[in-house]
Amino acid sequence: TVFDTGKRGPGGRASSRTWRGHLVDHAAQLMTATDAAFSAMLKDSGAAVRWGADGRVGVVKEQRFRPLEDGAERWIGKDGFGGIVAALAKGLDVRQDVWVPPSNGIRYQDGSWAVAVPDGRGGKGTAWFDAVVVAHNGKCA
Repeated sequence: TVFDTGKRGPGGRASSRTWRGHLVDHAAQLMTATDAAFSAMLKDSGAAVRWGADGRVGVVKEQRFRPLEDGAERWIGKDGFGGIVAALAKGLDVRQDVWVPPSNGIRYQDGSWAVAVPDGRGGKGTAWFDAVVVAHNGKCA
């Protein structure tokens, strides 16, 4: 189960928006893959394409452009970065517009994790899980 604070779709800083009729990646524009299994997953998702492998990505050093040759694969979304997130989230239970408070929102009890979640009636309920991963979005930073 993924609890996401976004209202439209998962991804947060890795989501896309429509602006003046164009799809825009407003935060993360690309991702770098250094793990072969992750690269394969991106390729197999159908939502990502390699970018910059043609020498267009590099650095300017000593007043000269030099293509990066670091062995890393850079990927962009075919239909925006949000498409990558949506493809990787396929088959997962993603619950949108859910804020799990960092203070008292998660507790370990009797060998399981209790997570404070909306109960569907405007209040809070508790959902139980074997494991919890917190990806902080900076909302309370």
